[in-house]
Amino acid sequence: MLTVKIGHKGQDVTYWLKKLQLLEKKMNSSNASYWGVICLIYLVVFISTRRIACIHLTGFNYLISIGMENHNASFLSHLTQILIYDTVLLLLTITGMKIYGISLSEIGWKKPEFKKIAGSAAILTGFVFLWGIIISLYKTGNLDFYDIRLNKNWADLGNTSVYIFLFTVVVNSPTEEIFYRGFLQTALEKKLSSTYAIPITAFLFSFTHVWGAKASLQRFISGIIYGLLKKWGNSLWNPISAHLCKNAIASWLSIKYI
Repeated sequence: MLTVKIGHKGQDVTYWLKKLQLLEKKMNSSNASYWGVICLIYLVVFISTRRIACIHLTGFNYLISIGMENHNASFLSHLTQILIYDTVLLLLTITGMKIYGISLSEIGWKKPEFKKIAGSAAILTGFVFLWGIIISLYKTGNLDFYDIRLNKNWADLGNTSVYIFLFTVVVNSPTEEIFYRGFLQTALEKKLSSTYAIPITAFLFSFTHVWGAKASLQRFISGIIYGLLKKWGNSLWNPISAHLCKNAIASWLSIKYI
């Protein structure tokens, strides 16, 4: 058997694999350890989200101070923020999967089924518009929600801030789904039924992005939909397509109450 020697003690890869297997067995036999690691991983994500926002602001102010134009400074600082955030999510996902012995097939990383992908996007689009109708009726008693128009960014594609939205939609949505519906929901389902794992994951997802009561409730419901879509054929591509669709609508259309 081929082994790679590492460390001053000459431990090899097989040694660390055995240690990882022992850790996995210990995790499965100890509820305290199992939940403790999940809480720790989520805590790192929550704190990172808050700290990375500060990095964005600090970077923006620095770029402005050295004479960079506002839109370019906004784009570069936001790009840096997203790359760091997504890197943290992916590293924690890989670490969590190793610790809990979760395979790619378990998180739903499989061949895409395009009918389900399209259906998932349609379901989330329907939810976005239904939510707008409900909030519109609640706040005004009429459907002024339907005052839908293209976001002004469409008319200014030369503005680099436009590409911030594009980058967010293309990169950030899939990465969040890989962590929340891929790793976190799957890890919870090893101890709980989907009836509990899906809403818990949705709550943690919305809590990380908390910006107000209505926004949090919308994200919580969206998170439940993402979780159910992931269970639909155990495919991670379903919630990814739905999340992409929602972010695209929010970024590129001006819709009241969304």
